[in-house]
Amino acid sequence: MANLVAVTKESRLILKVGGIFCGVILLIYIFVKGGGLMRDLFFPKPPPAPVQALGKLPHVAFPQQQEPSGLGTQFTINTIDGQLPNFPDRVNVYKLTVAEPNLLALETARNTLDSSDFVENQTKLTDTLYRWTQARTGIVIEYDIVSKNFAITSNYMTNPFLTSSSLLPEEDRIQSDMMGFLNTIGSNTDNLDEEKTKVEYLEMKNGVLVAAENLGSARFARITMEQIAIDEIPIIYGGPSNSILSFVISYPNNRFSVVEGEFYNHVVDDANKSDYPIKTAEQALTDLKNGNAYMINPQNLTNVDITTVELRYFLGRESKEFLLPVIVFSGINFTGYVEAIPATSLAN
Repeated sequence: MANLVAVTKESRLILKVGGIFCGVILLIYIFVKGGGLMRDLFFPKPPPAPVQALGKLPHVAFPQQQEPSGLGTQFTINTIDGQLPNFPDRVNVYKLTVAEPNLLALETARNTLDSSDFVENQTKLTDTLYRWTQARTGIVIEYDIVSKNFAITSNYMTNPFLTSSSLLPEEDRIQSDMMGFLNTIGSNTDNLDEEKTKVEYLEMKNGVLVAAENLGSARFARITMEQIAIDEIPIIYGGPSNSILSFVISYPNNRFSVVEGEFYNHVVDDANKSDYPIKTAEQALTDLKNGNAYMINPQNLTNVDITTVELRYFLGRESKEFLLPVIVFSGINFTGYVEAIPATSLAN
């Protein structure tokens, strides 16, 4: 019996010591783990630097501008909260896809455009750019047989045959006809955001197109398209009211016709991208004040209230290799585009 009592006491002692030991180990673990969490909370590790795997980038191909019309302008930040926004410290830069030329490109383009009656007066302008005329209207298309981008011109301002002879259809019908035309001539429409397509009814006054007073007076319509946002960042073009995906259309004899327009649809290569650092809004504002920006200032304003500051991607007619970010400063009758990528990441 005495032996049993001794064994029981020893067992209890062992359990007590083991419990204390396990408790100490648990406390040490909690202390170390908790200390690490507190360190990460109050002294977080900085994220790794942007990879910049695409190498030095070119400057944004803004439209040509002889003199920055906003140089010397005084800028006042008049956003909703009176502050500049906080942008992320990096953004993805994407390569643009490049269509590969092939020996059948011209024949394919000719057959494609034939479906829209662009068959006359074939003229070679460059190795890839050709001009054709639409037989029934005289409308001219300049078509890149490799990229399938194009521009259309006509004398619709002085040619009554190209003016709608009756009421224009509703917006949905116009959008549907426009998409049908693009698909007919082989254009890539997969990356267009159809919900953002805008239709504006127009009439002619004193030899220029203006917004129609009512549907009954409209004889033309302007269709402006946008590409789908990339990484939830919208794409902008040459100006706040400009687009490289825009057309003027009419319905002479109730038949849909594109009388003017351009379609420069640069397609992003989703698999070929890398993150790059970008400027803060404050740094971009300094560039704007120093005239290092593309500025649209038609009234030559000398004092501008900046009401919005936004991060956007930019595409223009001359964009060739990359989808590049810009920081856009907007106010009444003023827009300024500043390159978002800092100079240290750009080629000289």
